[in-house]
Amino acid sequence: MSITEDGKRKTEEDPCFPSSVFRLPFILPLVAVLFLAGCSTPGHPEDEWLGRDKAYHFVGGMGIGGVATAIALDSGEGEAESLALAVGVTFGIGAGKEAFDSSVRKTYWSWRDITWDIAGGLVGGLVVLQADD
Repeated sequence: MSITEDGKRKTEEDPCFPSSVFRLPFILPLVAVLFLAGCSTPGHPEDEWLGRDKAYHFVGGMGIGGVATAIALDSGEGEAESLALAVGVTFGIGAGKEAFDSSVRKTYWSWRDITWDIAGGLVGGLVVLQADD
């Protein structure tokens, strides 16, 4: 990574890992599929789309996504890669939490919780990208 004359980050494209794959038009359909997957699976009767629990998932996802984006940007990754990393890390942590809920706490797996995690991670990443400009 290098810094341009106006103080902005400039990254060189890695031929083995092209950033064009991680541009926003590619990420949006992926996120949409994850959202729709939550709608197509049967939910638990107590699992509502809105509620205090979902707000916790959204805010937690924002924090995770924001931190992941900031770390990726600081490591020299581009904006698209940083945002993709934020969504991926948020999804992974959210899925781990849901696995814990269903296996250890003996409650239920909630795709709706994961949907709110991912939405929060995306918003947190976008906030960091906006603040970085």
